[in-house]
Amino acid sequence: MKRFGYLLFTVGLIFAVTPAYAKTDKATLLIIQPKDCITCNTETPINFLKKELGEINLSYLDYPGRKADKLVRDMGISVLPAYLLDKGIEKEKNFDTLKTNLRLKGDFYILKPQFSGFSYFIEREKIKGRLDLFISLYDKNSAELLDIMREFNPTVHFLATEQENRFDAARGELEVEDYLRAVCVQKYYPQDFWNYISCRAKSINSSWWENCLSKVDADKIRSCALGEEGRALLKDNVSLNKELRVMFGPAYLLNNQEIFGSNGVPTKEELKKIIKR
Repeated sequence: MKRFGYLLFTVGLIFAVTPAYAKTDKATLLIIQPKDCITCNTETPINFLKKELGEINLSYLDYPGRKADKLVRDMGISVLPAYLLDKGIEKEKNFDTLKTNLRLKGDFYILKPQFSGFSYFIEREKIKGRLDLFISLYDKNSAELLDIMREFNPTVHFLATEQENRFDAARGELEVEDYLRAVCVQKYYPQDFWNYISCRAKSINSSWWENCLSKVDADKIRSCALGEEGRALLKDNVSLNKELRVMFGPAYLLNNQEIFGSNGVPTKEELKKIIKR
């Protein structure tokens, strides 16, 4: 599963294993991780902390669970994995370098999730079987990925941003225009939507978008995309991106809680191990 990775994560500490009063020269780290997260990977932040702090006393807590639940509440943690370091790290020579990426809460320093990454949204309602795909049609692997993802029937979110009714995307106005047309196709010809975006991904450098339509009124799509209707549809399409702060892809949200990305194009078998577990 190394092809997959979480997008953000955090830190924690367990007294039963390493009491706060124990005399030790090692930094103490507790990782709170969800029991059912298949894509959570704590290796990268652990290695980073070891590089900065040397050897550490490491322990884990599974969430949900009595001790983990209490720490999550007390620390105001909303995403997992979470990483908690005791205040003893203030004595470490690299503390001044680390502290900009830490949040102090009570007796602990929590690694900021925007620095460490995370995989799991605690406060989001679990919707079993829901799958959201965040994708740019302009990425070189998008056509292949869409072919593989089709059987999983995800809800597609295009990688554009919206602010004050103005849209932007990595490739500028041309990419935004593609997404405006795509959401209009989705509204008026939902049965043709997947074929349309797959076709566009395969011929994204062509301006002849009408060639990807079959028995569809291109004038209706054009009128929709150029008007307020298209803008409203695209705003709705990218609203989850904005809520979750998804800026890059491909990314996947599973069961409305677990978020992860992939390097390159995963196989159907790899996706099935995650999506249909």
